[in-house]
Amino acid sequence: MSGDQSPGQDWVAGIVDPASRHELLASVPLVAPVRAVATSGSAERGEHIWTSAGGGPSPYRQVSVIGLDIVTVDVLATTIIAGGEAALGRSIETFPIEVLAVLRDGSLVATAGLRSGQS
Repeated sequence: MSGDQSPGQDWVAGIVDPASRHELLASVPLVAPVRAVATSGSAERGEHIWTSAGGGPSPYRQVSVIGLDIVTVDVLATTIIAGGEAALGRSIETFPIEVLAVLRDGSLVATAGLRSGQS
């Protein structure tokens, strides 16, 4: 992350809309201990993530994961793209994360903490 942060203020991460790279889908305040956001998907580099054998393209165009550390959220964002709904379910059951996913039709899937504004 880079930029200027006002003293006493939390960092805010923007999640870009994969359909319009100049628009934000969400702004997520990074309040301790939550300090990491990672996004994976096909909007920037095309279909470059393999799904399960014979699985076809991921149901998700983009997945953003918010959590405690960058390594975990980066791995999970790609895991959910590759593994689809089952991987999303396992990930949110196993790790203290929030997820904002963009389906192929542009609709959104958000975990409870994001829907309530408590990421």
